[in-house]
Amino acid sequence: MKKIIELLKKMWWAPLLLIIVVIAIYFSTSCNKKNKSNIIIKDTALIIEEIKQVKELISAQYFGEVYADLYEIYNEKTAEIKAIKEDKTLTKNEKNIRLKKLFKTYTRLENYKESNKPILVYIGRGWVNAVMDIKTLQFKVKKDPASKISSININVDSPKLIAPVINPYFIPEKKIPGYDIFIGENDTSLSATEVEEVKALCIKKLKEDAEKSNILETAKESATNTLKKFFTQLGFQPVNISFNQ
Repeated sequence: MKKIIELLKKMWWAPLLLIIVVIAIYFSTSCNKKNKSNIIIKDTALIIEEIKQVKELISAQYFGEVYADLYEIYNEKTAEIKAIKEDKTLTKNEKNIRLKKLFKTYTRLENYKESNKPILVYIGRGWVNAVMDIKTLQFKVKKDPASKISSININVDSPKLIAPVINPYFIPEKKIPGYDIFIGENDTSLSATEVEEVKALCIKKLKEDAEKSNILETAKESATNTLKKFFTQLGFQPVNISFNQ
């Protein structure tokens, strides 16, 4: 499993490369009859607008495997129980109603102790994308009269993480599931809320792991390299990239 995840980590560039190739082919075809020395300055705005049509670029991906235990949810709920019991604004009857609702939703919560053996543990396998919003891209071209070489300054919003993805199958071809029940496969007495909250906790942990991996810095580096290579191929020198916070 670790080898598969490591391989996928190295393939984040695939969709990004495809987009750049499509754009490059488009302009190569549409401009092949023009003088190349005029294409860069004259068509820069058009090139930028075509790139913006892509809207977003995945500049980095994090693939990971996490696990979540129902008792992690219960630990949080014990604090809620304590707060209800100590709330002086509630009558005894109101407290009982709220507690009864909690215990109905969380089936083992009433008698829960930290020393209890786990009853539901999910393994979650998925990914988190760091996306750069191309629509925010702005540029400024400066031509050097002496060398006749144009530089370009590009400014764009910093990449942001989007919602983690854990699909029913992490790798469909190998039938590797996104969610895998580690403990509790035969326990059907748990509520739907308990199951869904454990899955949601997997998603939360996946995003936290992605943030710890410095994915946003990796996204900036890869986006910078990609944009520099693309505009250098068009003849700009130098290509300067800056990011908004």
